[in-house]
Amino acid sequence: MRCDVIIITVLVVVMLVSTEAIPWKNRRKAKAFWRKFLCTKRFNWPWIRDESAYKVDRIAQMRNLIGSCKADVGTCPVGSCSTRPHLQIFNCPDDGYICPETEIRTADCGTYGVREYKHVTQCKCCTDNGINITGTVVDSTTEKPLSYMKIKISNGPRTDTDLEGVFNTTIRSTLQSVVIRVIDRRKEYIEAVKIVDIPEGFRGPVNVKLVMIKKSTPVQIDATVEETLSLSDDPTNQSAGNAFIVIDPNSFTDRNGNQYNGIVSASVTFIDSNKDSETVIPGRFLTPVGESLENLISDGIVSFDFKDINGNNLNVKPIKFNVRENMRLWDLDRNTGLWEPSKVFPNRRKRQVTLTEEFLIKVSNGRWYNIDKIPKAPRCYIKVRIFNEISHEEIIESVTSSFKPEIIAYTAQNRRLRLYAGFTRSPSKTCYEVRCPAVSNTDKALAGFINMTSSETVSIGGFYLPSVYNLKPKPIDQYSDVIRTELQRVQYTIAPNGMDIFLNFISGENGIFFTNREKCESATADQPALHFLKPEPPSYEPDETEICTARIAFKDSWNFYNYTLELDRLPTVIGISVWKKETQSFYHNATTTLELSRVEGEDFVFACMEYRCSQDSKDDSLSETTVYVDIDIPNITYSYNDSLWNGTIVSRNHSVPAFYCYGRCTGPLCHKQLENLNGISIDGSFTAPYITNSGPDFFDSEPNTCKDKLGSESFAYEFRCHSNEENVHERGEGETWQPM
Repeated sequence: MRCDVIIITVLVVVMLVSTEAIPWKNRRKAKAFWRKFLCTKRFNWPWIRDESAYKVDRIAQMRNLIGSCKADVGTCPVGSCSTRPHLQIFNCPDDGYICPETEIRTADCGTYGVREYKHVTQCKCCTDNGINITGTVVDSTTEKPLSYMKIKISNGPRTDTDLEGVFNTTIRSTLQSVVIRVIDRRKEYIEAVKIVDIPEGFRGPVNVKLVMIKKSTPVQIDATVEETLSLSDDPTNQSAGNAFIVIDPNSFTDRNGNQYNGIVSASVTFIDSNKDSETVIPGRFLTPVGESLENLISDGIVSFDFKDINGNNLNVKPIKFNVRENMRLWDLDRNTGLWEPSKVFPNRRKRQVTLTEEFLIKVSNGRWYNIDKIPKAPRCYIKVRIFNEISHEEIIESVTSSFKPEIIAYTAQNRRLRLYAGFTRSPSKTCYEVRCPAVSNTDKALAGFINMTSSETVSIGGFYLPSVYNLKPKPIDQYSDVIRTELQRVQYTIAPNGMDIFLNFISGENGIFFTNREKCESATADQPALHFLKPEPPSYEPDETEICTARIAFKDSWNFYNYTLELDRLPTVIGISVWKKETQSFYHNATTTLELSRVEGEDFVFACMEYRCSQDSKDDSLSETTVYVDIDIPNITYSYNDSLWNGTIVSRNHSVPAFYCYGRCTGPLCHKQLENLNGISIDGSFTAPYITNSGPDFFDSEPNTCKDKLGSESFAYEFRCHSNEENVHERGEGETWQPM
């Protein structure tokens, strides 16, 4: 009998005996204790973990290798699993994800020669180390990266942005949504709050951009008299904006509670929610009502900051908000990213002459407040069907892709209504809730845009990379006559960007906007729905790929050059070229080796990296090439002696990277995000220019003089590297080390 089975059996017996000895009323707690103990990650002995015990059949997936040459590279279904199958009798939660086992195969691609690719043979369970989130924090006006900002993630760790405004952290893969807060320690910027949705089973990385708004230039007001400020970009202009505040005399106190009677610097930072970009909006325009979430339609978002003449914060008594009729004040819950009704003090008045409402609200410095109302328009529902762009077969349910719409509507008064929806793997069974006002005049209906995105992890030349791309709406002349009639009724139009559908939100018993959710969900394929085309997964490389070369420097920060002199074989470097043609993504992989300068008197390390040349196009259908660089860094294993509690000396081994390299990296694959997918760790990236020449940085062809250039000449990209060997030697007497 296997040792692990014996030990599990013993544990079960011990658990049952100890539980039965406990009084009946406490047995539930005892069982919960045992389950928590056995399922915890601390109870993670090697004989329990068995990733090979879980097997799932592969899914066939044909992929373009180059040109029209295809091969079945295969893929795996998305889902969780357990790497500790012996503990499933305790109903432990899954701690792994379904991942592929691969082997190298070749395909005869005719004039393109024989091409290697990774073929998925079957699927197993891999240890789940979480999902990597990388974000960039920038100024809303200048797009300048903001360093040393504090990052708080709901149900996740805390971190800071680096000098490039970038942060990188890992969250649990079971999370479907996280709230990211960005806090400025210097208090120059107002806190940013962003909700990020994560597709089920998406292995990452998740790349986000967070925009921070600097506090507006303050205006001077007198604390001893009544002051009126408009909620707008020009607070001294009382006729600006749709709302204003009135501050009564003697309303300010210092931090000790003493009344302040001097000049107040009042900063009123306003966001026009109908004009400003979605990236600057804090949170989401949703508010919890009972068990559901209601959409909000906004007149603007505002934040206040009151200081005395010495720059010290001032507190203010409740102030009067005058807003449009039926509008209300809401506070941003920074932990959820949702809006909660503001506490209203007695004094509410409605002014029938001006059709405004007046509320007495207590405000705090640096908090966001929203002027909103819940729209009264009736709910309606719309279905989106997804089709394969090549075969035109409908995707009823996907085991690899998640789909999500973006829906924005506008009222007849040009007020923006944001409608939120989650990810789905079953598009044909999903209906999305929108709003359809009951109007006889279509000019007074809501009108807006709908687009769809797809998220999945795909195999690219042996690497498993995240892929998020927009789906293409089907042209109206490709619909059936029945559906086309309904689309014309709502003025179906494809926007110039080729991704958004514009239409009027007008409900009907038989679609395209259904008045009943159940009827929408049960609608058949011949009934009205929006149709989108899903493109093929990204290609390994198209047949028109042109190769250029970039010279990359590995500058010596600490003993790196001397370390490379001792190596029998210099490490390899992988370059992943990524670019787009319209909505289709393409990848090209190249491998090279670090080299030592061949120029006499110059000691430096470099690499000549091949990449796909950036190709300019007059219609912007081709994007620049972003090249991601992965350095194959070997490990150093060192041995050391350790003393146990009883004085026994034991020998231990420990591995560390032989060296570290640091470089600038921007893009969705940056900052060691791929380690959980395939062992690839992105160390840096650069964007290749459209125009290249004969060096010394970028070369416009594969055969070139890259290796003969001087260290004093410019490079396409630079790493700063330092050896870790010296640190290993200094660990103590009696320790030894060897490279792996």
